[in-house]
Amino acid sequence: IRVDMKSSLKPAYRHVWTVLENTVRAGLAIPVLVVLSACAPNGPLTSTEPSLDEQPDSSAPAVRAMEVSIANSPGDSPMEPASAMEPVTELTSELLYDVLVAAVASQRKQPEVALDALERAVYLSRDRRLNANAIELALHIKDYARAIELSELLLEQDPDNFRVALALATAQIRGGAVDDAADTLLDLVRGLEKDREPVMQEIASLIARQKQPARNQLRQKLDDATQSNDPLLVFTSALLASRMEEPERFRALLEDVLVDEPTWETAAILKLTDIADRERDQVDQWASEYLRLNPEAERFRVQYARLLIQDDRLEEALEEFNAVLNINPDAREALFAAAVVNQDLEQEEDAETLFRRSITSSDNGDQARLYLAQMLIEQDRVVEAS
Repeated sequence: IRVDMKSSLKPAYRHVWTVLENTVRAGLAIPVLVVLSACAPNGPLTSTEPSLDEQPDSSAPAVRAMEVSIANSPGDSPMEPASAMEPVTELTSELLYDVLVAAVASQRKQPEVALDALERAVYLSRDRRLNANAIELALHIKDYARAIELSELLLEQDPDNFRVALALATAQIRGGAVDDAADTLLDLVRGLEKDREPVMQEIASLIARQKQPARNQLRQKLDDATQSNDPLLVFTSALLASRMEEPERFRALLEDVLVDEPTWETAAILKLTDIADRERDQVDQWASEYLRLNPEAERFRVQYARLLIQDDRLEEALEEFNAVLNINPDAREALFAAAVVNQDLEQEEDAETLFRRSITSSDNGDQARLYLAQMLIEQDRVVEAS
């Protein structure tokens, strides 16, 4: 098989094959995705195959998405954790054949052929990254039955990966199994921790994006589930109400959440923001009430400080940032913001100290460096600024 296939390959593919031969001869068990990375648009194929951008057609988005996802490093694919790169089977001739067929078919803009090959490779290897790409491709070509089957398989392997559950729900909705999708989403919410609000936001967004009658059907199932007073479900319903531009319902559900979970920081921040938009003079009262319950709420204090800055109450804002830094000296956002506020208050010594700390310990390092340099120039400390 090796001799026959190699002799029929174009030079670019022959290069890929030679790499594989040498690796296998060395006795290494490699992930099959090495092949796909080599066959991605930035790999050897670009010298002999037309670019996807040069021949746009209806299949191009899925093919391009599949190749980009395959070529990226572990963890870049939305459904793929870093562990997905771990090989779960040896590189057999059958597996190698299917992987190469998928790569070639994707270059040839034949997504159905690519999906057939990817699906076979998935069942041969149980490779999570291959499965994630197969799911994306199945969704694009509207093969929802296979998207559901592959999603369920991947969910068995990786039950904590919420993006796989979202992909499964999406396939179920598009395939007409809306009640199944609702159950998938509800199970996902029930299994979350409170610090996973972004996942709840994505669930709310997924429901809000659906057309009728699927959207109402999903929403009704969620509303029925909230009768259990599960704070996670109620919070997801609140986020959905916000997405649907139903402010009164949003506020009522948010109050229900805070009754059951009075220290839930994200819920408190949402209430703070809502009050600031409607009744600015009530912001201080709510902030005071919440901080008595949860004085170490760093994110809440930062959000409150932002509102104080908007009202030109810089000294009070600085107090909040300093409170955050007392709790967590390396709080990145508070560190940089406190430096800027100190500079605005002409407390340059404190500002310089905080800018220097921010340079080394926050994501705002480059910006802090620029602010510090500007301040030093204003103080005629040009050498230090440079």
